[in-house]
Amino acid sequence: MFLIYFDEVKHDPPAQEAQLFGGIAVKHTDAQDIEDQMNELAEKYFGSKVLSKDTEFHARDIAQGKGNCKGRGGEERVEMLEGLLDILGKSTVSKIYARMTPSKVHFPTDPERDTFMFFVEKAEAFLESRSDIGMLFGDYDHKMITPSITNLSQYRIGTTSWALGRKIERLVDTVHFAHSHHSRLVQLADIYVYCKQYAKPPSSSYWRTRFHDAIRGKSGSLWPSKYRDYPMY
Repeated sequence: MFLIYFDEVKHDPPAQEAQLFGGIAVKHTDAQDIEDQMNELAEKYFGSKVLSKDTEFHARDIAQGKGNCKGRGGEERVEMLEGLLDILGKSTVSKIYARMTPSKVHFPTDPERDTFMFFVEKAEAFLESRSDIGMLFGDYDHKMITPSITNLSQYRIGTTSWALGRKIERLVDTVHFAHSHHSRLVQLADIYVYCKQYAKPPSSSYWRTRFHDAIRGKSGSLWPSKYRDYPMY
């Protein structure tokens, strides 16, 4: 069985033109090893392996020097992010993402619902390619819990909602949610989805450029097994 942990970047124009769901897929037998590697990083940077908000890896805080990264130097935060990207690049960590740019879609759409549907389809395709089953685990978002559970249930009973909808058969049970500070693997999904959309603006600061270059230097760690960009232009 694969455990698939996901997070999202919400469509919020003009700052964020696309809706993105991204996730990591880890074989259940490999999950503890990945968690152990992240715990080692937590002890290195935060002084403890215990799960809490004080030891959470949150991509935005790492990049912006906020939260439990407040007061940490830029180079230390870049090093922290590179360590997490190294874990993302392990052969035991597969990546899946779906992205929609609503301004390029010429029909009514609900960006969050429809991008989640693309993500579910790609998760199903990934599991089919591995001849296995899987379960979905998301970062706790009160507004998303009921819709995502309902939508996945509908896709499993019927198909996804496109004209050529896909039957979802390999994702079992429901969508499970956890606060990110309670799960290292949800935190790793957050790192993945954040880095997939991290862009350097034309008038970038030195440290924004530095983080951009660090992510680009580890771009192989972000390469997905399955993905969908919609539309494709």
